Amino acid sequence: FKGQYCDKNETVKSSCVVAAVDINRFKAINDEYGHTVGDAVIEKVGSRLVECAGPAALIARIGGDEFVIVDSVDQRSFHRLEHELLRSTITSPDHPEVAMSVGIAKIAGPFESADDALVAYPTLLRRADRAMYSAKARGGHSVVLQTETD
Repeated sequence: FKGQYCDKNETVKSSCVVAAVDINRFKAINDEYGHTVGDAVIEKVGSRLVECAGPAALIARIGGDEFVIVDSVDQRSFHRLEHELLRSTITSPDHPEVAMSVGIAKIAGPFESADDALVAYPTLLRRADRAMYSAKARGGHSVVLQTETD
């Protein structure tokens, strides 16, 4: 995170954002259509997340059907990410439409250093995860923002 987004001694002026992403009904797709189709869904979701977040974001699969996005964004990029994730669905003739539940947490800069921004990551991940579970509780295919005061 630190080396990719800014120089160690540089002030970080943008917000740090973490998004927790869960593929809705992934187990059912795996069970009904098989692991080959499930693997293809995972690959498509990963590609779609790169399209949503852009090439500079760190995107990782952290579990069977969960991904995380970490990035440093300005306000415009944040709203674009939120919009793109909300409209993200995966379609294919091989399986039903796949939607995602997304929780996003951010904290505004500036940070004195990249190390200061990095310290916020565990808290942001917990908040994003809680927001993702709120999105799932709403029935999925939604994005929930966790504010700094939540």
